[in-house]
Amino acid sequence: SMARPTLDGCHPGSRCTSALRAAIARAIAEEYVDAFTTRDLQRSRDVLNYASVRLTSGTVTTWERPDDYSIPWDLLVEVEGWHRSTLDSAEVVQAGASKVHVLASFSRYDADDVKYATHQALWVITLVDGHWGIQCRSSYAP
Repeated sequence: SMARPTLDGCHPGSRCTSALRAAIARAIAEEYVDAFTTRDLQRSRDVLNYASVRLTSGTVTTWERPDDYSIPWDLLVEVEGWHRSTLDSAEVVQAGASKVHVLASFSRYDADDVKYATHQALWVITLVDGHWGIQCRSSYAP
């Protein structure tokens, strides 16, 4: 399992560079997709900040606490034939002291390792109580 990304010393008022924030934001994006693909619910919960919001398909979903967050892996398998996801790109487009906007592209593959979908997203990675995590995900994925 990947080491959990941290931003030690990277907090408002510190000498955290935009390059460091960008590197950490990319590491967090990679951790999220890796946790998702390995169906690791605890890691998936840990890489988010709360309340966590997802905007997609005309729906706004909010999870107030980590225990509220779940991922419908079985439904993805049943409906799409999903087997794994990859993070294709994670580009930092804006970065401030306690918030980073990341344009992400991710793909979904079936059990035969055929890519059947690629989705674009905007992820907002925030610093909350000393923890960097994804707090808002807006995508065009169903």
